[in-house]
Amino acid sequence: DTLKGAPFTSCHSKVPYGDLNGGVYHNCMTDVCHCFMDKNCACSQYDNYASSCIEAGVDLSNWRSSVDYCPFECPEGLTYMAAGPVPAPTCLNKKPEKEGTVRGCFCPAGKYLQDGKCVDASQCRCLYEGKFYEPGAVIKKEGECQECRCGGSGEMTCSSISCNIPTCASDQILARKDDLCCPYCESDWVEALNPEEKVKEGQDVVLTCQVHTEGLSKKDILWSKDGEEVTNGVSKDGFRLKISNAEEDDDGTYTCTATKGSATSSAEFRLTVDIPEPTVTFKPKKTKVSCKAKKKCQVSFKINKEDGGTVNKKAVQLCKLVEGQLKNCSKMTYKKKKDTFIGKVKKPKVSDSGDYVCVVTEDGKNIVSDPVAVVVR
Repeated sequence: DTLKGAPFTSCHSKVPYGDLNGGVYHNCMTDVCHCFMDKNCACSQYDNYASSCIEAGVDLSNWRSSVDYCPFECPEGLTYMAAGPVPAPTCLNKKPEKEGTVRGCFCPAGKYLQDGKCVDASQCRCLYEGKFYEPGAVIKKEGECQECRCGGSGEMTCSSISCNIPTCASDQILARKDDLCCPYCESDWVEALNPEEKVKEGQDVVLTCQVHTEGLSKKDILWSKDGEEVTNGVSKDGFRLKISNAEEDDDGTYTCTATKGSATSSAEFRLTVDIPEPTVTFKPKKTKVSCKAKKKCQVSFKINKEDGGTVNKKAVQLCKLVEGQLKNCSKMTYKKKKDTFIGKVKKPKVSDSGDYVCVVTEDGKNIVSDPVAVVVR
């Protein structure tokens, strides 16, 4: 009989409820009978009828408040609302634009949905830059000089970081870094960004020196190699040294030294130049040659290429080695029968005595043999 009385009577004229033979009333009786006369089983049919009435313009959204045996059961912390807001307020959107209403379980007034639970605004987490932070959490954004705090309402508020300028010792400077907000006192304020470099012969390399302070120019930066000043290849700002077409002599330790006031700091770089092994081998006929003054004087070498190739006969010379320098070079003659290159010391004098080497030029590079001692008497 509940379906025949209040609050459903207001809808009878719009939506027929049926009788024992059909309609909602018939379905209701059937459900109760199947439940061994438990009237709670009628609640779903009441809900169906109320939905039809709402569609017909009769508001029966709160019918359960009049039928005590059909309470709406909600999970713990949620309450039933006959016309709850859609979408429901959450910690991430406390005042969403209302699109409609619906019967169901909602957070009580003043509470917000978070992870399936209703919480006070003071318990809402903050969503900031894709991450969640608990209320009261503080993050420092040093690079942007900002400090952000997760407030009690789930809102992240940021403020500028204030810096106290320190007083530095005479051998220190007031340094800065891009990822730090405040300046600091630093003794080692010059940094080698690429302290270890290894290149092959002929390659270019750039050594980069980073200085953690401001106000320096090229005149304040000094580059050196093994204690000797280097000026060629230094960039306009002084912070980079470019070594082009690296050679064996470029191998070594480089130093970038910066000066600011009375403070000086430096950083070291180790450059290794990989020199390929010679592709040519030399075999002298003699390792010591004795000659008479103004008489015939010859130095002979057999020369082989490791790859089995042929040596360019026009690129072979005999040179005197004087303090590490090649002097008095002359073309050597190839004797096919003996497969030997012969170099001559013309009209030798006693002063021509010394070390002589065979030099093969390939791809613009000199390949030098071990020395042969020539003694002129």
